[in-house]
Amino acid sequence: MEAVVRGLIGRRLDVIEKRPADRDYLLGEFSVADGYLFTMLGWGRLVNLDVREGRPLLAAYIKRVAARPGVQQALKEEGLLK
Repeated sequence: MEAVVRGLIGRRLDVIEKRPADRDYLLGEFSVADGYLFTMLGWGRLVNLDVREGRPLLAAYIKRVAARPGVQQALKEEGLLK
């Protein structure tokens, strides 16, 4: 069952990986969709799922979102950053 779920998640991540490379964010400009996706991608760590593996554009996207000042502040307030 776990392999099936990981396969389903992997296919969805592949769709995100294939988004247009000329966009920094899902809709072009940063939006609530990016904040939500960033949060969901972070949940992968809770189940030992490396969402970045084999997906360099997704890895760069996560890094870009994480670097935003508002995201940094939210992570600190949630105790997710030291």
